[in-house]
Amino acid sequence: MSFFCGMNTVEHIIKEMEKLNVKVDRLTQMVQHIPVTHNTTLEDWLTEEQTKELLGKGTTSLWSLRKTGKLKFSKIGGRIYYSRESIIAHLNSNAINRR
Repeated sequence: MSFFCGMNTVEHIIKEMEKLNVKVDRLTQMVQHIPVTHNTTLEDWLTEEQTKELLGKGTTSLWSLRKTGKLKFSKIGGRIYYSRESIIAHLNSNAINRR
């Protein structure tokens, strides 16, 4: 096995990296121009594990709550994050007043 890379391969990699840098720069500029309508922070989102522990629910129950629109969620890669606001709203909608 040879560890020698031909100059064409190295030049190709450099050109592809330059293209990637241009795309990243464009995306950065686009994101900077998005108007802020809500001050959302990472603390506003819980992982699936945190949500299961908080609600005492399993994976299937959370799936059902997502499918029925009762919990707002975001999926990034293979991970699911739940909106803290929608979890609180779900708990409030199921609150029972006993006198």
